[in-house]
Amino acid sequence: MKQLFLVFSILFSVKVLAQKDTARTRFDIDFDAIPSLSTFNTAGKFEDYKYIYPLNYGIRISFKKQKLIFSAGILHLTQGTKLAVLGTSSNNPQGAEYYFYVFFRIKAIAIPINVDYILISKNKTEVFAGLGLYSGYIYSQQQENTSIPKNYLPPSNVIYAGGAPTRFTDVNIFDKYYFAENVDIAIRHFFNKYWGFQFRPSFLFQIKGNLPSNKYAWTNRLMTFSFDTGLFFNLNSQTKKE
Repeated sequence: MKQLFLVFSILFSVKVLAQKDTARTRFDIDFDAIPSLSTFNTAGKFEDYKYIYPLNYGIRISFKKQKLIFSAGILHLTQGTKLAVLGTSSNNPQGAEYYFYVFFRIKAIAIPINVDYILISKNKTEVFAGLGLYSGYIYSQQQENTSIPKNYLPPSNVIYAGGAPTRFTDVNIFDKYYFAENVDIAIRHFFNKYWGFQFRPSFLFQIKGNLPSNKYAWTNRLMTFSFDTGLFFNLNSQTKKE
């Protein structure tokens, strides 16, 4: 609820500002779907983590002033990785029969703040690039073991130490508070003075301190390649595009 209140407050503030200065500025609201490739970064010390392909989403408010574009918003982010594990059995405890995947999915609500510079502006099309910072809250960290069926019911006559195995298990890999740095390059095209389309490839890398080397071999960090795709609407649509 706090995040929604923040977004609506930004919308109201931007609309008020847009009414005050429409000569050289443009205010847009962006609706984004974000196909992504995500994994854990270990500084090259572990190569068995594979990419997962979450679909993230969110909304942004962008403010264009001459060659600069400032933006902020709220996003739902799913990041993580998958790990191939060699299956074992009582007949073959060393594990040479089959592989299964263990997925790690980290879900967060994040507020992105970006500053971009317009490199090209021609024929209703703009190309820009920039940097950003993300801050947010991780509300879910979960592991999925695909070797366990989704509707698995353990035998009633078996007692498991530590509880029966389940396909989904909560984990605690990352701090609840999330921070990341972002770099992007984008292209957007104006259909008319109201609507436009934007494609914004970007790279997102988690900011966190190193774990103690005497306890951990490396420090896991979330790393995501995003392909933001969406529509934007001009909040001060009476402004003519320069």
